[in-house]
Amino acid sequence: MSSEELIYKVEEGVARMVMNRPAQMNSMSHSLLQSIWEAFGEAARDEAVRCVVLTGTAEAFSAGGDLGVLKEWSQSSAALVYGKMKEVGDVVMRVYSFPKPLVTAVNGVAVGGGCSLALCGDLILASDRARFGMVFSRHNLGPDMGASFLLPRLVGVLRAKELLFSGRIISAQEAFSYGMVSQVVPHEELEAVALERAKEMAMWAPQAISLGKALIHRSMAGASLGELLEMEAQAQAILFNSEDTREAIRAFLEKRKPVFRNK
Repeated sequence: MSSEELIYKVEEGVARMVMNRPAQMNSMSHSLLQSIWEAFGEAARDEAVRCVVLTGTAEAFSAGGDLGVLKEWSQSSAALVYGKMKEVGDVVMRVYSFPKPLVTAVNGVAVGGGCSLALCGDLILASDRARFGMVFSRHNLGPDMGASFLLPRLVGVLRAKELLFSGRIISAQEAFSYGMVSQVVPHEELEAVALERAKEMAMWAPQAISLGKALIHRSMAGASLGELLEMEAQAQAILFNSEDTREAIRAFLEKRKPVFRNK
């Protein structure tokens, strides 16, 4: 599925999603957010998709909220804004809880909600031209699209407060030093590296990845050690009873690569 504002293409187990509003620096309109919601739902259902790469066109990953939307909301009731933000939150939750690996390839500016969206990635790659900023305070707005959850878990509480309160825009290298991104790559190589890493992950055991990702997210959400040990036991019980685990054991004994079928 594709739309004018989100290009969607599946190849070799990888769904590539490209936010495509270059004139607006890929800022998030109602229709782009709806397209992201639909695309991640489709990718979750499609057994041919083993990994997703999310990126942007031109010089931006995403500049956050669309100016027209922000102006509209500034002239609306608190009740209406609350309802719309709940809808935005549903999109973020679908992206963050996506059961397959997600690579966010930050090709340029990622600020405000665009920065929050980038931080939903399981692997966050940044072009050496990328810039990141939690610029909400510059516009008298609070953090949204999960920024208050994602940022402190990546960079720590004190650094998160400094970035949120100051609205400072930082370079890709500075973001890497803070723990916001996994790797910085030369701008011209970003797409190739992102697709290469995604195709590698598409070869991994999908059931194990999905359950492992869910466990890590429960840990980040505050589950206790006892709760996680119980969930780990349940996950292993499921996996040991799967055809893919039996295939992995056979492949190990036969000294070959396993072929995982998500069964």
